[in-house]
Amino acid sequence: MFDRKSDFRSSYDFFKGIKDSFSCVPMMTLTATLSQTQVQSLCADYLKNPVLIKGSINRSNIKLNIKSCVTSKKKKSSRSAVKENTKEDIWSECATDIKNISGDEYAIVYMDFRSDVELMTSSLKLLLGEENVRPYYRKGMTHNVKKKTDSVFIGKEFQVLVATESYEVGTHSAHVDNIFRVGCMRNLSVMIQEFGRAGRSGNNTYGFLLINETKDDQRLAFWTKNCSKSEEEQIKAQLIQSWRCVYSIYCGRCMREEIISKFGEGQLELQCVDECCSSCDIKDERDFNAKEAIRLLLQAVLDLGLIQAYKDK
Repeated sequence: MFDRKSDFRSSYDFFKGIKDSFSCVPMMTLTATLSQTQVQSLCADYLKNPVLIKGSINRSNIKLNIKSCVTSKKKKSSRSAVKENTKEDIWSECATDIKNISGDEYAIVYMDFRSDVELMTSSLKLLLGEENVRPYYRKGMTHNVKKKTDSVFIGKEFQVLVATESYEVGTHSAHVDNIFRVGCMRNLSVMIQEFGRAGRSGNNTYGFLLINETKDDQRLAFWTKNCSKSEEEQIKAQLIQSWRCVYSIYCGRCMREEIISKFGEGQLELQCVDECCSSCDIKDERDFNAKEAIRLLLQAVLDLGLIQAYKDK
């Protein structure tokens, strides 16, 4: 409720009175991704003399991956005229990547808008089969259909669920091995919630953030629509923070450490030491033996000197 626009948050204002109306009734609030400021607000405004029990947001069994996401471009005909792709084509390359990464494993693909969910579902059905992919979104889908979709996915009756963030909070599908978030998240909490749907049984799993820098930033206009000035600035600041996390792979910073630091608690522990994040993969590839490199360099200089001395003779 702290993460939404004011018109959404105002619906929760009446919760502030519960602590006084039911002063003798124990209450518990549960959350995974509140900042320290939001925790303080929750404790002060909604609870009375609370006891705070806090764990780490770090999921040690999930590797954090960042990959480029390609959307289909305009095609040229034999006469060099530009031909527009149909809407169904836009996510075809991304869908192919998702298929190749997932293999036979179960996956959830998160997207921000219902229209993209429907298009991605169509693209994945062409690759995986009509019965192997289903969509899930809030508006336009009845409660019974959503309940049925969730039930059959938990029952492993199809392989890939394509969903908006309406499926991210509180869901528990223990068999999911791969999570794909298509597009840079509007804030870090979104990615933590979505990646947290994987590895519920404790096995090693993978979260993939698929980014397209040009296309992703175009969604800012939608997120800030009808916002107050202060809300707009907050949304922009959160998106900038998300991009800083993405660009950690270019700055030599561990992506996992970057996320943990933003939420204040937790230790960098891994279930598998070689499965941290894309940043650490790149860092490991860059690491080299400095002493050996210097020795080879000095040897090369010496050899060049000897060659030059031989030529001088």
